[in-house]
Amino acid sequence: MLDRIATVVHWLGFLTTLLIGYVLLFDNAPSQPFWINLIFSLAPNTAAWVTAYILGGKRGFFPFGE
Repeated sequence: MLDRIATVVHWLGFLTTLLIGYVLLFDNAPSQPFWINLIFSLAPNTAAWVTAYILGGKRGFFPFGE
C-alpha cells in the first residue's frame, strides 16, 4: 500500500516538474538565470523522489522505468 502511494506521489512530482519546466522555458521575460530556473523546476521531482524513497524503498530518480 505504501509503495503505491509512493508511486503516485513520485508521478505527481514528476508531472509538476514538467509543468513548471514548460512554463519557465517558454516565459517571455525571464527574470532569473537559467540555472535558478532549472533548480526550481527540478525541486518538485526531487522532493517527490525523496518522499517515495522513504515510503517505498529504493527507486530511480524518474518514476518510469525499472
